[in-house]
Amino acid sequence: MPGIVVVMTTCNRTALLRRTVESILGAGKSIPLPDRMLVVDDASDSPSEIDSILSLIPNITITHNQTKLGVDANTPNALKLAFERWPDADAAVILDSDVVVAVTWLESAQTALQTMKQNTSVAAIQLLNLANLKATEPLSGNSSLLISQTVTKI
Repeated sequence: MPGIVVVMTTCNRTALLRRTVESILGAGKSIPLPDRMLVVDDASDSPSEIDSILSLIPNITITHNQTKLGVDANTPNALKLAFERWPDADAAVILDSDVVVAVTWLESAQTALQTMKQNTSVAAIQLLNLANLKATEPLSGNSSLLISQTVTKI
């Protein structure tokens, strides 16, 4: 999807990551998969297992931190790496490695990006993918964030 890069961070969450990858691939049966996706593994104990799960997604870039940064540092690090790799990207969708995406997740991101382009005072939009939400699941497990690249340059 032109203009948008998908960024995910993970660390020792293979079962949840597998579920996320399965939902991305399932959504990909209805709409194209993202052509720009970066996953930054925060020094997991089994990086080869992470690679094996993620290798199911075509056109994915996987990076492994040599030392743990923690989620508060790894996410901004992942954004920086993504925008360095794809400097023409307008925005990034940040997915947690425990997200089950809805079929419309990339369409929602594209619509949000258009809103951001039309209203320059909007720097980030939370995308709620409620299609797969169950009453017992936390809302944060089914949301993602679209953030403008201009925010990362401040």
